[in-house]
Amino acid sequence: MTRNWDDPNDDYGALRGPDTLRVSVNRKPIIVCGAERAPMLRAIQPMLATLVNKPFVDAEWIFGTKWDGVRALCFIENGQARFISRSQRDMTFRYPELKNLPQRLRTRQAILDDEIVVSDKQGASRFQTLEDALERLAKMQTRSKRKRRSTRA
Repeated sequence: MTRNWDDPNDDYGALRGPDTLRVSVNRKPIIVCGAERAPMLRAIQPMLATLVNKPFVDAEWIFGTKWDGVRALCFIENGQARFISRSQRDMTFRYPELKNLPQRLRTRQAILDDEIVVSDKQGASRFQTLEDALERLAKMQTRSKRKRRSTRA
């Protein structure tokens, strides 16, 4: 089977053999050996930051930047995103602006483990801006619930 790695409708991690998985990294196909087909996980524990005194280099470690955001797991299944907190609570409703994430990533299935951040015009993360947005959303949802209750009465 031939893959068109530039096709936006292509699910990049779909070409599998008995022990290989062909994926795209920066639009270049690579082969991952030892991959096994398995059902989508329903839950995982997020990776948490570990404080160290100084940076180090180790091939066994993958490093990520601490962005000063909200830690989240994102489960993408059938093109739909579901956001889960560190304590395993569904928080999809808090991030309606991220509902198109699967389409932006061009994937129908994935698990992401990272932070949700809001950045300023210079690209620096701003936790207070994220908190303000979440607070506004919570107020709107509270008003909406009250309105629904009052129309039922």
